[in-house]
Amino acid sequence: MDARRESLREMLSDWRARTAAAGPAADLANMPRLRVFGLTVALLNVLHVLWIVLATPGDLGDPDASRWRVGLLWTHGVMAAVMVAGAGFAHRTLRTPTPGGVLRLLGVGFGLLGLLCASAIAVVDQWVTPNITPFVLSALVISFLLRLRPLDAALVLGINGVAFVAALGLTQSDPALLFSNRLNTLGVTLAAWGLSVALWHGFLTITQQQRALGEVQEALEARNRELHELAQRDGLTGLYNRQTIIARAGEHLARGRRSGSPMALLLIDIDHFKRINDTHGHPAGDAALRQVSDCLREGVRGTDDLGRFGGEEFLVVLPDTTTEGARVAAEKLRSLVEQEDAVADGLVLRTTISVGVASTDTDAHATFAALYAAADGALYAAKEGGRNAVRVGDASAPDPRAGTGASPTGRGEG
Repeated sequence: MDARRESLREMLSDWRARTAAAGPAADLANMPRLRVFGLTVALLNVLHVLWIVLATPGDLGDPDASRWRVGLLWTHGVMAAVMVAGAGFAHRTLRTPTPGGVLRLLGVGFGLLGLLCASAIAVVDQWVTPNITPFVLSALVISFLLRLRPLDAALVLGINGVAFVAALGLTQSDPALLFSNRLNTLGVTLAAWGLSVALWHGFLTITQQQRALGEVQEALEARNRELHELAQRDGLTGLYNRQTIIARAGEHLARGRRSGSPMALLLIDIDHFKRINDTHGHPAGDAALRQVSDCLREGVRGTDDLGRFGGEEFLVVLPDTTTEGARVAAEKLRSLVEQEDAVADGLVLRTTISVGVASTDTDAHATFAALYAAADGALYAAKEGGRNAVRVGDASAPDPRAGTGASPTGRGEG
């Protein structure tokens, strides 16, 4: 018995939690339904009023029939006004931000007023017929139309049911019919509430599934972004890889041509890198690569792009930068690397870099290949001049090594 009570308590707790989570979505989902439903019912009310005015004489000769005619004119007119007002409020909430509490109150209030108006029509009908069709239809339609929390639905249907039971005695004089209609009212109210609860349960299930699906989609999108980022990065240094940094350089180059602003490249090579690998092993070489990449990352601007171009080479793309500005930036990076030693298994490694500089301010129409060739030539000159140095190349000038037999990236042992 205790286990059963605990299971029931957990189920109710879960129901309350899901209801609280789905409530705002349900309140918002009710608004477009209220707008369409309100206007539709208002139109039907107007048609009823026109039919009553045109199809029935002003004096039907029977007091009850005359009261029925006047009562229907009033109830349908009032209901049309209520429906139009409700549709107007619902339309406004869809156009302007509205607090959740107001949306909930509008849904409950609209449902209750609509039911009371339809019930009033059924009460007026008792003067000429014992049927309570307007009450039955309105209770079922509101339960089907609106996604109301079970307690809200019980409140709306309960108030309407009690009011209808009390009002029936005003127009229905036959005790047997009065008892029958009141009994039917109880059954219809309970059935409508059961329908509302069942639809609410379905709404909770769908909402929970949509939320779970959304979470899965967000996780997949995050994973895709992560994979895309990893595909653009070098695994050892975390910098852009060769393919990505070349693509970034092309984008900056195209943007610079459109805006007329210069762009510079820094081609960087770690000095004596092969000697580090041969003497101390590849783990020491990896430590040197990481140390240099950290210094470069620290020294570039937020608008610059930095990538590992291959082996011990790095490429820095400097948008909106002249040759002189690029030279100053290169000196800053060279100094940062010179001041920071790499450490591998307790071994301190002094690292330096050589830098080749090239900018489009020497040739506004220079291609990436021309810029790279100029920076590569300048880097070759820095290596030949003793390393740990910065040299500037001219993108408009031919490669000084052309015809010398030197390879485009041939810098000895680094």
